Amino acid sequence: MNSAELSTVNHELKKKIDEVIRANSELQNFIDSTGTTEHKQSEEKLHLGEQRLRNLIDNLVCFVGLLTPDGTLIEANRTALDLANLKPEDVLGKKFEDTYWWTWSKDVQEQLRSAIKRAAKGETLRYDVVTRIGENRFITIDFQLAPSFDENGKVVQLVPSGIDISERLRLESKLNQTAKLALAGELAAGLAHEIKNPLAGIQGAIDILIQRQNHNSPERHILENVRREIVRIDDTVNSLLERTRPRPMRFVQASLRETVRRAVQLAVYRAAAQQLRNKIKIEPDLPDETFLLKHDTAHVEDAVLNLIINAIDAIGEKSGKVGVLLYKAQTGAYNQEAVIEITDTGCGIAETHLPNIFKPFYTTKATGTGLGLAAVKNTVIAHEGFCTVKSVVGQGSVFTIHLPINL
Repeated sequence: MNSAELSTVNHELKKKIDEVIRANSELQNFIDSTGTTEHKQSEEKLHLGEQRLRNLIDNLVCFVGLLTPDGTLIEANRTALDLANLKPEDVLGKKFEDTYWWTWSKDVQEQLRSAIKRAAKGETLRYDVVTRIGENRFITIDFQLAPSFDENGKVVQLVPSGIDISERLRLESKLNQTAKLALAGELAAGLAHEIKNPLAGIQGAIDILIQRQNHNSPERHILENVRREIVRIDDTVNSLLERTRPRPMRFVQASLRETVRRAVQLAVYRAAAQQLRNKIKIEPDLPDETFLLKHDTAHVEDAVLNLIINAIDAIGEKSGKVGVLLYKAQTGAYNQEAVIEITDTGCGIAETHLPNIFKPFYTTKATGTGLGLAAVKNTVIAHEGFCTVKSVVGQGSVFTIHLPINL
């Protein structure tokens, strides 16, 4: 083979090699392209699944999160964040017991810290606990803390979750309160029957004896005093019946300001009748706006009046002030409440009595049925609100009514 032929063969061989290289490159590109497409499709499916799972968890009505085994919060669903008006950066990366929901109480934090240690060892815990969702706003949740295991049985994450049971507890409390008042009503009705009938006979006999005495007779004065005491007993029995047979609620859209103003005016008249106007000052602080709110005007007026009268009684024979304040408060991103505060400079209530003062027949007064504050609480619960009380012995008390406003 001469040089010309060799050159031709080399040229053809080089051409074939180039074609093979080019074909191999195209094949590799095709393989790479096919692999990349499948990989991208897998990634997209995985991302879509994660997004669906995230949307599902975020839209749960319960609160869900993820913790490391040492209790650091690494995930929290939107429900838990939005309810307390929080952003992820406000809580993520912190120890769970040191996040906003729990820092209101050292006892709650310690309880949670202990639960995390037990869950990290594989135990599932469940209990009811109060959590904070805003300034002076709390709810009770059915809380659960469960471990998550890997394929070797090692705890790799903890899953906290909670369901708001405040409404359920409120309804249970309302049912219990209604049951107690119904029982009190039955007892009062029976008591009234046993007392009022013979009392009427005694009063009739006393009237006859009074008529037989001269106007200046000492015996007549004694009998008249006895008659007045009989009338007082009868009034007490009637008051007991009134407290234990509450009127049905009639909700109307009306001015809460006007309802509170009427209660204040009645209290002023009462103080004047008892000649207390100069010693005890009732100082209302009511807003200019009408404060329209759907409520039972008669029941709320009675509740406010009851609290003012209690405040006057707490001051007693001393000089003092009773404040009546009405204002709106923000309870969350979208909710408000009407707040009625009754403050006094009276004797105050011992801390040991505070848990019981809204219970029927419980009273710290020398006289009284112990049904007034129970009726107040019943009225407020019927309006889906709640009552609070703060008191310092020797300094006074603050009773607060919270009524929700639906925006």
